[in-house]
Amino acid sequence: MEQKATGRVVKAFYLVNPNNPLGEVYSPQLVLQLMEVCHRHGLHFISDEAYAMSIYEPQTPFQSVLNLSPLPDPQKTHVIWSFSKDMNLAGIRIGALISQNKDLLHVVKNTSVYTAVPAIVQKAAASLLNDTVWLDEEFLPTHRQRLREAAHKTQNALISLGAKVQPAQAGFFLWANLRCFLPKVNHDEELALFKRFMAHKVYLTPGSEMRCADPGWFRIVFSSAPHVLEEGLSRIADTIKEL
Repeated sequence: MEQKATGRVVKAFYLVNPNNPLGEVYSPQLVLQLMEVCHRHGLHFISDEAYAMSIYEPQTPFQSVLNLSPLPDPQKTHVIWSFSKDMNLAGIRIGALISQNKDLLHVVKNTSVYTAVPAIVQKAAASLLNDTVWLDEEFLPTHRQRLREAAHKTQNALISLGAKVQPAQAGFFLWANLRCFLPKVNHDEELALFKRFMAHKVYLTPGSEMRCADPGWFRIVFSSAPHVLEEGLSRIADTIKEL
């Protein structure tokens, strides 16, 4: 409604669930409510579920849009997933679009010829997905356990420094409020703190880079190897202690 008031034409609503950068998982009830709103306004609903299998906190209520029924508008409901996040294969550059909209699929099929995934990569990806025993019994449990351990370690380290951390259940990152370390709460000081981190050779994404209106928020990725994470947290602590 705000966008329409400014004269802009809104055609789609894009939801990242689990969310990046918050690490939050939206309930099926909330997702259905959002889909109903989109249906009333004639909007396409796009669900980006790239972190769907990277939910590391137990008993987190996630359901793919593909499992929700009935869909308010099946022809305007689309789901995106990729190997980049859940499979830890960012370099493989392969993903999926699931949609019942034949017109959309026709366009995507015709344009995908210019960015086609090599046949050998498609075959390897299919073999990986077909090995459900290894995925369910080995890879995914290990994947989630390591994410959980790294997330808790990072959260505890940040809290011990005086930062506030947004509770998260999924993904490779935490959303941390570091405004208590800013001399003045504005985006210029946020950028200055970012540069201090960079001087210590540790990268934290400033909130302004993620369209965050409130200064002082940073996204911190914790999915590196344990020794790399340890060094990164040490550099964050060194930066803050010098302020």
